[in-house]
Amino acid sequence: QNRKMKSTVAFMLLAGASASTLRGLKFAIVDDDGVESACKPHDMAAESEFKMYRCNTVSEGMDSSVICGGDGLTESGSWGRFHSESSGAGLEFAVEATHEHNLYSVYSVDSVEEEIPALDDMLYVGYFITDDVGNYMTYVVDGVATSYADFEASTDERQLAELEDDGIGSMGHFFFYSRGPAAGDDGAGNLCYNTVDSDCDTNASANLANPDLGGNDGVQFITCAWE
Repeated sequence: QNRKMKSTVAFMLLAGASASTLRGLKFAIVDDDGVESACKPHDMAAESEFKMYRCNTVSEGMDSSVICGGDGLTESGSWGRFHSESSGAGLEFAVEATHEHNLYSVYSVDSVEEEIPALDDMLYVGYFITDDVGNYMTYVVDGVATSYADFEASTDERQLAELEDDGIGSMGHFFFYSRGPAAGDDGAGNLCYNTVDSDCDTNASANLANPDLGGNDGVQFITCAWE
């Protein structure tokens, strides 16, 4: 996975569409020279691969249903795929150089949508927590985040067959939302956890205190077809 592409994601309105809606899920990848190319939907099927990009702030003054967050990402090293194994086709991502020990929730959006749906109408896929340098290089965890210990011990990989049962579209994009840090440094070089009992708890089994998402504000990353 050594393909290099320095680019960012911008939203692109269809001609004649109002500025208050993003119809047809038309995204554009804008490279460092300002050249636009389409961010196409990708196959939501086994063996498919797709690139991950930052969701940059939309054009100044645009009244959008989605406001992008500002988390960093090394796009040249970040991608996703459905991979086949004996237990089925699982979903995994390689996320490089974003915030450390950060909890991300993943949703899917069908390419046939006329506009980006409300968060409650998206298909929830799963979650992951980045490591101490902001990377994550394995599968999306099925279910919801409870404790840091549960995340570390989890072997529940989100499976393609389950997503198909849940109604995932044949083509689409994944949207990544940040729910903030799940852990951090206690100041003495030790890991502590953001729990309901303390924002620097020594108990990894305590319930995480990360807030629920409050709507479409804060989309951090979006996937596009890898061409």
